[in-house]
Amino acid sequence: EADLEATTSDFHPTTLVLRSTEKYTGTSSLGTSFSGELGVGYDFGKIRTELTYGYTPRTSESLSFKDSEGDEVSVPFAHSFNISTVQIGAFYDLQLQSKRWTPYLGASLGTAFVSIDSGSSVVDEDFKIVEEKKDLFSYQLKGGVTYEATKNIDLFFETSYLNIPEFEVKINEDDPDDDITPLSVDSFGNIITKIGVRIRI
Repeated sequence: EADLEATTSDFHPTTLVLRSTEKYTGTSSLGTSFSGELGVGYDFGKIRTELTYGYTPRTSESLSFKDSEGDEVSVPFAHSFNISTVQIGAFYDLQLQSKRWTPYLGASLGTAFVSIDSGSSVVDEDFKIVEEKKDLFSYQLKGGVTYEATKNIDLFFETSYLNIPEFEVKINEDDPDDDITPLSVDSFGNIITKIGVRIRI
């Protein structure tokens, strides 16, 4: 049996730890946001596999930096980037006495495409984050429960942990001739809750 899957997701707040070798160090606190995911897969019985594409826009609730002397740096509220993921995963269905309810565990691996919006990512009024697109390895650990609504339609609730590894962005002043300063973003994770529909064909 093949599965078609669609979900809506709710990303819970997380904190990015930003480090710069030259001037800035600080944190970015990200708020809750909604995301979507589409997938196709195959059901082998107790084991299922799937290929998914997910998209999530992220915007910070606060962005704070300190310079090398420990002074606070003023930063605008808006700091946004988008995360797109392409992953392949496997799931194990746990058997219960109930024929309609089936809990499951799973994991997926793939690529996270992180796109940073330079237009809304400004540091200390004079510096801005250079627009960047990063292709990064990512993984998810998942657990959930499936409800068999009909013979061909399942509803499911899922919670997962998405990991994004460390990556580097660049900041510079508005003058293109100025030097570019590297800014590294520590590895961070997101707790995601999903409600979805799975169609068997």
